[in-house]
Amino acid sequence: MTRPKSTPEGEFLRRVVVRLLMAEERERFDRLLEQEHYLGSARVGGQNLRYVAEVDGQWVALLTFSGAVPHTKAREQRIRWTPRQRGVLLAVVSSCVA
Repeated sequence: MTRPKSTPEGEFLRRVVVRLLMAEERERFDRLLEQEHYLGSARVGGQNLRYVAEVDGQWVALLTFSGAVPHTKAREQRIRWTPRQRGVLLAVVSSCVA
């Protein structure tokens, strides 16, 4: 949705509501994420929160916030974490965002 040209930007932005996704909306959210995301995937790793931004009840944006993924081979190879280090460090990161 684009802002109507006759509506000042500040007035339009005041109409945006961001809210936590309800369980019954999950299927629609994932379908739209797969259709519209440039990577074409609804996979969200780790613990996550999903939000939707609305204007006058119409979805205009999808937002996801995710914690660190418990195991990513490329990450461990790059930063050379041992399994023990990964467990300790991810627990620290998770406790900081909780």
